[in-house]
Amino acid sequence: MPDPFSPALVQKAIERLTIQASSEIKLVRKAATAKGLSDLVAACDEELGRRPYDVDAATAVSIQRSEEETEGMTLAEVVRHAFTKVRPPSDDEVRYLRWQAVNPGGSYAEAVKVYGKSDLGLCIGHLVYDRYGCFRRFIDDKEDQSSVLIEKFRGQGSIRYTLRPEVHQALQAIGVV
Repeated sequence: MPDPFSPALVQKAIERLTIQASSEIKLVRKAATAKGLSDLVAACDEELGRRPYDVDAATAVSIQRSEEETEGMTLAEVVRHAFTKVRPPSDDEVRYLRWQAVNPGGSYAEAVKVYGKSDLGLCIGHLVYDRYGCFRRFIDDKEDQSSVLIEKFRGQGSIRYTLRPEVHQALQAIGVV
């Protein structure tokens, strides 16, 4: 029977992390910590750190697939792919994106009036959240994922939003805005 902690098997365990549920990675990390496998612990920490939320195995596989499909694409290409192949925009997302496209620099309060619901923040967040694998490499701040698509200007007690130029063009090219 092969040594379950041999370097080759540890490497295989590391390679599987991207498609495992967060709960499974936490268990692997606990076992690796107990066995003193620092490379595996570090890999678990890195993968968990890359995730904005705990995911099940199916979601992990979906995120990984989207990352592979969009590898090497520009942000504009990723936007076209994400909103056509991964998950077309919902009616609420379309309503918000169309408003934002014709109202660059519009405030959150103005958008809420047009959007007509109190959950606009969720809608904006889900533009990326529901397509996370596509956008993960562009995200600098897991707490503010939507900034990959939307420029935000803070000042005078308000936040103003503008679609990034390449995002606006990509959404226009696929008929969303």
